[in-house]
Amino acid sequence: MKIDKVIWSSSVEYSDFWNINSLIHNKFLGLDCVLLLYGKKKDLGLSEEFGEIIELDFDENAPKIPQLIFNKWHYTKNEPETTWLIGDIDQIPLQKQFFIDKIGGVPEDSYCHLSENECQMSGAPCWKRSRGPLVGHYHVAKGKIFNEVLNLDVSLVDHTNTLVGNSKKDKQPVWAYEEWYTADLIKASKVKFYAFKRKGHGNLGNKICRSTNSSYNPELLKSKIYYEDYHCPRPYEDHKSQINEILKIAWGDI
Repeated sequence: MKIDKVIWSSSVEYSDFWNINSLIHNKFLGLDCVLLLYGKKKDLGLSEEFGEIIELDFDENAPKIPQLIFNKWHYTKNEPETTWLIGDIDQIPLQKQFFIDKIGGVPEDSYCHLSENECQMSGAPCWKRSRGPLVGHYHVAKGKIFNEVLNLDVSLVDHTNTLVGNSKKDKQPVWAYEEWYTADLIKASKVKFYAFKRKGHGNLGNKICRSTNSSYNPELLKSKIYYEDYHCPRPYEDHKSQINEILKIAWGDI
């Protein structure tokens, strides 16, 4: 399996991560980048040097947040033969192996996840219980595989409203319900699924994270094999110097 494109969806509020994240994914991972922007890029200072920005408006017939979140998967059916990485706009790669190299032996017509143990309980991934969430980023598959597994042959509005209805039945927060929904469908599908674990211990593993004040060991970061990604503090512009310092240690000249 070889990823062709990474896709994000974002409101204007989080769009300031686009320039740096598209640069890292394109320059160092070799991926084409797509941003589904709910808003207008005018006056936001967003560059399309490293990818394509698609401006969208919210459909008033479905709630905004789940509509925005789930469209990352829904859009991929427009390019059925493209292999997509479902990204998270404020999570930035710190090495190539985690995202590219380790899936080289995965068959092209399968579905994989790069970080199945990012949500775990008692040392086991949550999604492997009778029911549980699989984090909503780092899913990888061709557009046609996402379509088959996640039943994308309905409108985004109808799909969003289904998710909202199911979240209420399951008494789960709608803003993260896609993690339950995709896990259920993956387990029910006949498509071969490959799940990879991140290194380290606990839910964060070898992730630099805003929840731990972006703490890290500079020598381990320089090694390019320890830290896998960075869940950044928001907004980017307020934390730009700190974020860029970490990215320069990991990648060199950015």
